[in-house]
Amino acid sequence: MAIYQDSATVLLAAINSANSLTIKATDFVYSAPKDIRGTDKGDSTGKNTQIKITADGVAGSAWSGKKSVCYNRLQVEDIAVLLGNTLAIGPSNDTLYAALVGLNQRYGFVFAQSDLLDAQIEWNSEKTSGKVLVRANASSIGWIGQYQFNVVKGDESLVSSVTTTVLTGLKYPNGQMGSESVTAMMAQVYSYPFNFSAYRDQLLAFQKGVLTGTPLTDMTNILKAITGNPWVATSASAWGLAGAEVLSNGLNDAVTLPTNSKYKYVLALKLPATTTNIAGTMYLQFNDVDDPNEV
Repeated sequence: MAIYQDSATVLLAAINSANSLTIKATDFVYSAPKDIRGTDKGDSTGKNTQIKITADGVAGSAWSGKKSVCYNRLQVEDIAVLLGNTLAIGPSNDTLYAALVGLNQRYGFVFAQSDLLDAQIEWNSEKTSGKVLVRANASSIGWIGQYQFNVVKGDESLVSSVTTTVLTGLKYPNGQMGSESVTAMMAQVYSYPFNFSAYRDQLLAFQKGVLTGTPLTDMTNILKAITGNPWVATSASAWGLAGAEVLSNGLNDAVTLPTNSKYKYVLALKLPATTTNIAGTMYLQFNDVDDPNEV
């Protein structure tokens, strides 16, 4: 087992490696793991856990039958050997489950609630220190055992603390209201960091209007070269540029446009509605290219 990787994935990789197989996670189901410490099976194999993998009845599986596998689950107490006996936890967390997101982020764990039993964090009155019992769930594929850790006040997790993500009454840079569910990348935010100066002459040649034919192909190639993203001259939902429209092209006005004043020129490119992973208007910013022969 591995502390920093998903236990089910690590176990499957070990089974495939030991047997030169290519079984997929969708080919079988795991049984509940069985603690075999102190049993004949445990003593003979030197392992602490037995689990059964079953392919029978799994829709679409290329396999049939079932097989028991013996392996070692990690012991919770081994974490103390690796990290010490103290965990840093944000003081807003009163239970182990509430603290899991922050613990995973701080220490690189991949604990799921199904791996552990919930427990109360016993803070002192100032919430600067305390203790918590971390105990593996009997059904956890990767963990076994328990350990009582000391707790000190740590930083808070944005993931667990920022629970209100729909901001009523506020407007995003692309014009959408905060009360709307924003699912696409904002085009003007996406395009802001890029410097298109290498294509100064080609960009200034674009005329206002919907891009078709050669101009569409040229713009697609410029975007691919500068952004590194797989733009295509079709109506594909991801990175599709067909139907894009040049709204303006010329001198930059950073007062009225969402652009950087260090750039002399800007081309405003409205993306088509068919491109759903990124939406709005991109502002392609560029400067005159330095003449190497100029003294």
